[in-house]
Amino acid sequence: MHPGQCQALSRDQALAPGAVEEILRFAVPGGSWIPRYALEGVDFEGVHIRAGDLVVFSFQSANRDESVFADPDRFDITRTPNPQIGFGHGKFHCIGASLARLELLTVIENLPARLPRLHLHEPHTTLPTDDSKITGGLRTLLVAW
Repeated sequence: MHPGQCQALSRDQALAPGAVEEILRFAVPGGSWIPRYALEGVDFEGVHIRAGDLVVFSFQSANRDESVFADPDRFDITRTPNPQIGFGHGKFHCIGASLARLELLTVIENLPARLPRLHLHEPHTTLPTDDSKITGGLRTLLVAW
């Protein structure tokens, strides 16, 4: 999907940790939104939110915030800093985030060497996501080698 980034990563494995963070910024592994209820009233950007109001936060939107990320819609494994919040934040941070990062890093570092010809079956196709679940994910991922 991003051949230039893949080529850079294949030339320099030191880019793997940055690739993990950029994938997490783009993919939002836990779904793209999370509902919360306001504990107290607050004014935010000209809107009054009352105590008890439902507030929905979009991780996907936060991870593409132009005030935080330069050129936020560009996939860039060299992005520094990359303060993505794909695993949440604070007391809502995913307890399995470190394990998930390690798993993704292991795949990125080892899969190309084990299956060097592995590629998407249809490289110019948008991957079908499962929007029926809060956790999201892909419905299918067709590969060939």
